[in-house]
Amino acid sequence: MSASRDEHCVYILADRTGGNLTIALTGNLSDRITQYRHRARTGFGRRLPARRLVYYEFHDTRDAAAQRVALLKSWDRSWTDKLIEDRNPDWTDLAADVLLAQ
Repeated sequence: MSASRDEHCVYILADRTGGNLTIALTGNLSDRITQYRHRARTGFGRRLPARRLVYYEFHDTRDAAAQRVALLKSWDRSWTDKLIEDRNPDWTDLAADVLLAQ
């Protein structure tokens, strides 16, 4: 997964392996990660437990990304877990990769 592009991105955050998931989209993944990291000061995502970026994918248009988010949210949880584990078997936090690629 390349984090060097700054496009419409679908991402999945998890509070732990197999834990609660947040599936969303953003136009700037590195900025969104920074917002989550500083949520205590800004109020952004304040009610969420500490989250790690476990999956992301880029799309050419916002509509395509929004459709993908809707699809992922409709999936059975086991399918979403498999999607994550196919690319990130240990559910490691991918945020550092994204932030280093800016």
